[in-house]
Amino acid sequence: METVLEVLNPVAPTAGQLERLTLVPRPPSLQGKRVGLYWNYKRGGDIALQRVGQFLRSRFAGLEADFLPVQRGPQRGVLRKLLQGYDVVVGSTAD
Repeated sequence: METVLEVLNPVAPTAGQLERLTLVPRPPSLQGKRVGLYWNYKRGGDIALQRVGQFLRSRFAGLEADFLPVQRGPQRGVLRKLLQGYDVVVGSTAD
């Protein structure tokens, strides 16, 4: 009887193996802009994003910052809202 053992590599792909994305240009100012604060429920991310929102509101006149929690991975409805409704998105992605 023959046994087959499949060995998997747990190492993430290197930068050279990832698809390159084109970044959208940054706005010259955040004054009057809408900012989405995107939290994926990682521990402490909500606190960091709330502080970012407070800081941005205090620094840029007319800035709106909305907190957008996401449960267990991105959901299409939330991502669509981010793409359509906000000028800038700040996200927390890790512990």
